[in-house]
Amino acid sequence: MATVELTGAEREYLETLFWLYEAGLQMTGANVARAMRLSAPTVHEMIGRLERGDLITRGPDKVISFTAAGERQAEEIVGRHRLIERFLTDVLGIPWDEVHEEAERLEHAMSPVLEQRMLANNPTGLVTMAAQLLKAEDRTDDLAARSIPTFVLYGEDDNAWPTEQQRDMAARLNAERICIPAAAHNPNVEAPATTAHALTTFWNAAER
Repeated sequence: MATVELTGAEREYLETLFWLYEAGLQMTGANVARAMRLSAPTVHEMIGRLERGDLITRGPDKVISFTAAGERQAEEIVGRHRLIERFLTDVLGIPWDEVHEEAERLEHAMSPVLEQRMLANNPTGLVTMAAQLLKAEDRTDDLAARSIPTFVLYGEDDNAWPTEQQRDMAARLNAERICIPAAAHNPNVEAPATTAHALTTFWNAAER
């Protein structure tokens, strides 16, 4: 079954409902309002939207239950949140009591490709790689001093390496720079044809 595209607000409400469910608390509009610190009318409106979207149901006592689709969506949202929390603590060493709000910010920006990469990699390997990257020396100027063709390629929506830094690196290298439309951190996956064309054009020119 295809996953319904949710708004950021809908994701937050489903996440909050799932936290209530896991905590053994009743999933009611009142408890959602308390947990999210929102007014009852605001919560009532969103609960109605989730119900119309077949993500939840409400009983005569106003207690909320997930539909199969809603529960699946909520589990995916919470799973992504927890994945980011573990990455922040295990890889970046951020104290556990500080990661929740950071994970809230990051979970909406993380692409499905990056999520799958994180799930597929060994945590020990990620920790080691992150440690090496954090202490690695900036060798951009050394590369710029060498008389070799250079090329900087990145996705316009890169959410892992700021595009401003990549533009700056290209300028420091005096390198050709190409920004791939409709791509994030993995343009070879997200826009393979455009990326392949850009690379082969550069390689062919460099060989002349």
